[in-house]
Amino acid sequence: MRSNPALEAEQKKTSYTPYLEVAYWDGASWQSLSNIQEIEYNQEPYGATATIRLNNLDGAYSSLELRGRLIRIGWGAVCPAGNEVSYPPWLWVYAQDLSSAPGIAQFTIYGEGALRKLQRWIASNPDPDRKDFYFNQPDYDPSLINMTIKQIADYICEKAGTDLGADIGTLDGKVDVWKPDFTIEDGENGVGAIRNLLQGTKCFLVPRDDKLCLKYPTDSDPVDYHYYSDQNHYFRQGQTRVTYFKPMLVQIEKNSFWGE
Repeated sequence: MRSNPALEAEQKKTSYTPYLEVAYWDGASWQSLSNIQEIEYNQEPYGATATIRLNNLDGAYSSLELRGRLIRIGWGAVCPAGNEVSYPPWLWVYAQDLSSAPGIAQFTIYGEGALRKLQRWIASNPDPDRKDFYFNQPDYDPSLINMTIKQIADYICEKAGTDLGADIGTLDGKVDVWKPDFTIEDGENGVGAIRNLLQGTKCFLVPRDDKLCLKYPTDSDPVDYHYYSDQNHYFRQGQTRVTYFKPMLVQIEKNSFWGE
């Protein structure tokens, strides 16, 4: 997640007004989601997940289908020139649910990042004669030959439902040249397979937007953030809670068998 200078300057202040936005991709443009109640977002080295809870008292989300769609969460602040946000890599919606209780109606969205999708993919070759996936081994599978490390990584990403994006900077020169004998065993997940594939290189997979990109870290890479021991962290935690009361009509009737 990268910050722009205007947002970073605002977040360095002792006090500022946080700003948050959530949107989903409808196939043509980003559509904003409002009535945010709570967002729980976890970003780890090999996975990202989010749970987004929206107020649905007005029924606006009762028929909205988001499964399989991309969502993005913008974290930011209210700046002098307008609202500024920074987007971490986008997520895919893998589940959603509607819940209700007295005075409460909630629409919950569950999202996962590209590396989490990659981890969900479990190798299982549909060819009954080949239980595993054999790359550059024509005696076992002549259909997966003459493939470089990058081409094999792209093959795995596509199997997992994501894609390999543009390289970040200049790579180490091996991923586009080497064509190793490589095997993905039945039952192995996508993250493990690509980590094994990249062991002979100095490259790593980095999520960017809706893709996974290869990067070769170097000392000359630009710095995303500077952190100083005498300054507050740029990102702080905030919480706002509002209780909604739904008007209800209660009718009480008393029937007596004894005529009282």
